[in-house]
Amino acid sequence: LGIPTSMSVFDLSRLPEQELQRIADKIQRTVLGTQFSESDVVKCSYAGGKELWLQRSYLHMDDHALEKLLLKKFPELNGGDGPKRLKNYVAKSILRDLPEFIPSEFEQLFYSILNSETGD
Repeated sequence: LGIPTSMSVFDLSRLPEQELQRIADKIQRTVLGTQFSESDVVKCSYAGGKELWLQRSYLHMDDHALEKLLLKKFPELNGGDGPKRLKNYVAKSILRDLPEFIPSEFEQLFYSILNSETGD
């Protein structure tokens, strides 16, 4: 992916948007292979204010199929627990420690849930 081995996932938040886009494109090309199309992209906004263009096919892929592809293409994500480990890592670490990478839609969903419960 072109990320220095000395860089941790937490260093990603300090990268400029252009560098994050390059990494996102590389991940998508690796996962999608020949299905990658630069013309079929969707702008995705994140809680930290950054915006990235992601493949529509990547975003609409079945979550289990995507998870299997990610673990196959990036075996370093695969610990002893496979998919369970990846889900737990994202839920417990990324969402907690890197809220700037939470998609804006996810954030808006929680606000709407909170508002519906409080009657606002």
